[in-house]
Amino acid sequence: MVSPPGSWVHRPASRPRPPRRRCRCANSAPCGAVGGEAGMSAWIAGALALPAFTALSLAMERHQEQVFGRALVLRASVIWRLAGIALLSLSLACCLAAGWSGAVAVTAWLGMLSFAALLTGWMLSYMPRHLLRAACAALALAALAFISRTYGQ
Repeated sequence: MVSPPGSWVHRPASRPRPPRRRCRCANSAPCGAVGGEAGMSAWIAGALALPAFTALSLAMERHQEQVFGRALVLRASVIWRLAGIALLSLSLACCLAAGWSGAVAVTAWLGMLSFAALLTGWMLSYMPRHLLRAACAALALAALAFISRTYGQ
């Protein structure tokens, strides 16, 4: 017999939920939380995205004139472009090495790229002379974070 809508129906008591599993890295944070090695890899990937977009923007003649005051030779443009592609690849590799599934890693990487592109465009518009310094600082921060993650405990 089907009860009419809105009537009181006896429902069995719900079972208690099992405790949440812990991360594989034995952190105190529950699974899915950004912490430990996954969090550090995400920070490294984010820190590599700004120098990557800076290098890609400096491969363009217009932005070379904004930052350096003159256009660079073709060979320098090609080197900037290759450096940008290499840094973007490293950034993606850091996200994939974070221990997330592939879809989550790529989604997080695209989010970091969006923020880095926004920051690069803002700096090119308002502070073009400081863009190279900010990119070098982000690259140094990424290198220090990688060394800390690899050799520190």
